[in-house]
Amino acid sequence: MRGPGIASGVRRDMRELIGIHARLGQASSDDEREDILVELQGLRGRSAVVSILCAIADIHRAYPILLPLLAAGLALKYLF
Repeated sequence: MRGPGIASGVRRDMRELIGIHARLGQASSDDEREDILVELQGLRGRSAVVSILCAIADIHRAYPILLPLLAAGLALKYLF
């Protein structure tokens, strides 16, 4: 009998990430936001997929034009 596998772990992590994001949007105080961000850091350290997604979000936050340019470049590469 096989275990749950990678896909179910990724789905679980993504559900948890979505829940954290929703709670972060509803947080009313700075202390509550700080607690949620600490929880996000724990998830980020535990899951490689979440870590990669957070890294992409960090890059996008720092350089907002970079991801659309990359997407356009990839689209042009595969179109021509």
